[in-house]
Amino acid sequence: MELSEIYKSLFENSHSIMLIINPDTGDIEDANHAASNYYGYTKDEITSMNITDINTLSKEEVFEEMSWAKDEQRNFFNFRHRLSNGKIRDVEVHSGPIDIKGKELLYSIIHDVTEKKQTEDALRYSENFLKSIVDNEPECVKLLDSDGRLVTMNPSGLRMIEADSLEQVKGQKVQNIVAPEYRDAFKALVKKVTNGEKGKLEFRITGLKGT
Repeated sequence: MELSEIYKSLFENSHSIMLIINPDTGDIEDANHAASNYYGYTKDEITSMNITDINTLSKEEVFEEMSWAKDEQRNFFNFRHRLSNGKIRDVEVHSGPIDIKGKELLYSIIHDVTEKKQTEDALRYSENFLKSIVDNEPECVKLLDSDGRLVTMNPSGLRMIEADSLEQVKGQKVQNIVAPEYRDAFKALVKKVTNGEKGKLEFRITGLKGT
């Protein structure tokens, strides 16, 4: 078997979705079995299509992105691709130039990241939702590291300790503003919570401005 036949076999039989695209016209010159199965087209159908039939970006945007890949200025892209059933999927594309019989084409490997992106979006939403709750909590909410240094604090807490901003107190030991008679108990509480236990303590503080 000639080397070209080996490469062709690897392309056709790979489980990765692969397309060969003409960067000047956008025409899909070749597609492997995985691509046909993924997009829902026969090989004849998909190789008669243009990449703009699949990519949801405008034609101008698609060609601009292809020019980056053709000139090897970038080889990693995030797109949204349309399947034959009309569903839109989020994909990561690794693409670069390849010479086939004297013709410069783009060799693209596509990975579906729809579920990954949905998970990331859901996590981002949860984080923003939690941040919104904490930021609007009327009581002091703070996060300390194992040494008792301040990592973050909500606006109510910053007002309580008379700080103008988080940057003013971030990284400082909270015990420094705890009234002296409560400091040992406060340090014991931090150690207890750091070890995964629950704890509660009422204590007095002296604000940064002395009140």
